[in-house]
Amino acid sequence: MLKLLLLKSNKIENKIENKIENKIENKIENNDIFYVILKNIVNKIPFIYMKFGDGEYITCNKTFDENDKYKTCTANCDNVLYTPNLKDKLIISFKYFSSLNNCYFGAWPNTKILEYWNKLALKEINWIDYHIFILFNKTELFNKNKYNIIEAIKYSSYQKIYICNKKSIIMSKKLLNIDNHIIIDEDNWFEKEYDDILKKSINIVKNPDNIIFLISGGMGAKVLFYDLHKKFPNATFLDIGSALHYLFTKENIRFWNYTHTEILNYYKNLID
Repeated sequence: MLKLLLLKSNKIENKIENKIENKIENKIENNDIFYVILKNIVNKIPFIYMKFGDGEYITCNKTFDENDKYKTCTANCDNVLYTPNLKDKLIISFKYFSSLNNCYFGAWPNTKILEYWNKLALKEINWIDYHIFILFNKTELFNKNKYNIIEAIKYSSYQKIYICNKKSIIMSKKLLNIDNHIIIDEDNWFEKEYDDILKKSINIVKNPDNIIFLISGGMGAKVLFYDLHKKFPNATFLDIGSALHYLFTKENIRFWNYTHTEILNYYKNLID
């Protein structure tokens, strides 16, 4: 079992140490993944967490012609447009990440969609809980697994770079001790400003072996992480999506069955 000991000193330096009491086996089952992720963050073992869900599935299966069975679908729930450009780059990105031993994929709870990704993969996929960062329902407010991961990120000495919209800046700084924000447009940033966001993300890196990239950027996040991982293979990449959007903005866009006050209380000890 992995335990975290948090040490704070005069509000100048935050350090996190860990004690491993039991060996974590290579086989990941049930909640073991939380301990693997904690161990990786605390011990600075590079890894990637990606989410390929229903939006990415629809994009990759569109034909963009009169026979397109998804022709009535023009954008996902966040109004990110399905485009041929996004399709091609998502497929390239998925195949690339599927070849890596240290990449974990959030499993969208749909057999047909999982079968599609499994066939596209270059090797067996490391599937884990799709909601690894998301408080999926009210009962999870009484479970510390996700709190512990956020805590580990907050007190790590990594350079933490968060690619997100401007609404998330203030609260993410408090919760996660973000060092640098790369701001993306809420309205289809991938098609509008991808090259600029990639350039900013690369240029802001201080030490290529001491970085966590976090992103809340929809489907384009996978493509950006693909390009960044080729540049920084020893970095950690976390596709957190909308997991903390409610906390950061008070906008309950996913209709969670808990209040903003409740999620705020869940993380209150981490918010300065």
